[in-house]
Amino acid sequence: MGSAQVPPNRSINFGLEWMGTQWGFQRIQGIGAKIDVIDYRNGNDPTPVVKSLGGLTTHPAVICEQGQTDDVAMYTALQERAVAAGGAGWAVEDITVTVYDLDGTTPVAVFMLIGAWPSEWSVSELNAMRSAILIETISFRCAEIKRTS
Repeated sequence: MGSAQVPPNRSINFGLEWMGTQWGFQRIQGIGAKIDVIDYRNGNDPTPVVKSLGGLTTHPAVICEQGQTDDVAMYTALQERAVAAGGAGWAVEDITVTVYDLDGTTPVAVFMLIGAWPSEWSVSELNAMRSAILIETISFRCAEIKRTS
């Protein structure tokens, strides 16, 4: 007898906390990890089998996009992080990404970006011949990603 199916979480309600502030984004992508695979075989191994070993773990950039407004808080936060690092890159800190249920208030998944720092900031193309929203993008790199719930 199988267990009851649990419906998957929806990805439409989420938030990001950085520097003690809740940020709203249209899209967050790149939460994940990649473990390098090292294929290995001794030359004197009698079996013709290549063994796979785990190598280094890396995390892709976590890319966050939002419609740009006249609020300069994100840009100001970037500048504050650069100053706080004292010219040594960026000050690192933990960032929390929370996915909420359809009600928008009940957390169903929490991802911690450990030792995160902003690696890129940009504004989308300016084009007078397009009907489009101006999108502000910030990318974070981190040392580790943990799912805490």
